[in-house]
Amino acid sequence: MVSEDARMNDMYYKRNKDHFEAIQFGGDHDKVTGRRYYVRAIYNKLNDVKNHELYLELLSGTSGYDGEFEKEEKDDRTHYYARRENIGETKSFYGVLALVVEDARNQALEYKYTIICDEPKNSCDFDLDEVERQVKIMMESVEFNK
Repeated sequence: MVSEDARMNDMYYKRNKDHFEAIQFGGDHDKVTGRRYYVRAIYNKLNDVKNHELYLELLSGTSGYDGEFEKEEKDDRTHYYARRENIGETKSFYGVLALVVEDARNQALEYKYTIICDEPKNSCDFDLDEVERQVKIMMESVEFNK
């Protein structure tokens, strides 16, 4: 899903020991939509990851999302997904938000995938269902360390 032209800058990477890690990158050509895209992923390993609502509020707040998340429980993990759209007159943003939490290991991964459309209002045409499907595949493949 991430194209070969993805770029990362040192200022978009942060790490605090083994408890926190954040990475941001983007590119000019998403493999599914052909549009510019931006990704931000945040890993946490803290005792408070069991407070899923706190992490969902943080994800919502930093994404400008005001809605419900779809919840899926799989094995020893809980997955949350949501879509967001911000349609403007000359530029629009479409995104998939995801959070996967493994309570037993006190670990969580937050993922924001944003597609940028530089076309006039409502003229972007791509399959957001497929983008969401790709994000879910990626989040389901996450393996937390012991």
